[in-house]
Amino acid sequence: MQENTGLYCNPQGVEFSCHQDNSIIVACKWPGLSDEEEYSLELSFYADHLEQFAEVFEIYSADQISSIHPDYLLLLYHQHQAVVTCMIDSGISPNLTFKKQPNNVLIIADPGNIIHEVEQNFDTPLAFKNYTYTYFRSAHN
Repeated sequence: MQENTGLYCNPQGVEFSCHQDNSIIVACKWPGLSDEEEYSLELSFYADHLEQFAEVFEIYSADQISSIHPDYLLLLYHQHQAVVTCMIDSGISPNLTFKKQPNNVLIIADPGNIIHEVEQNFDTPLAFKNYTYTYFRSAHN
């Protein structure tokens, strides 16, 4: 995988984007969230290098990449290692990115990369959607 750059999607719907600097982005849709919703949630994990990716995902051979499941990225979010991006209207409007912190604070980045801290954690798709919708609705009022 280190020689290859580009995009690979495994049978579980997890995408792997490999870059020339050996960084890797692993991303997928929130497990079980319907494509019919008025919003989408994406889980993503960024690894600075192949070794970090292999350690976090416990990958010892390229064949194991095909078995990585979206539930594992959800687990990484709960372990403060992955982020959730919420897009209303399937990505047409701006999005918010959420990162869970160990101290029960949620770090939220908006499209301008302005960081907000919220002293609560969201664990359901609806909670992310409601916060994102309210955030952008209040920004335009």
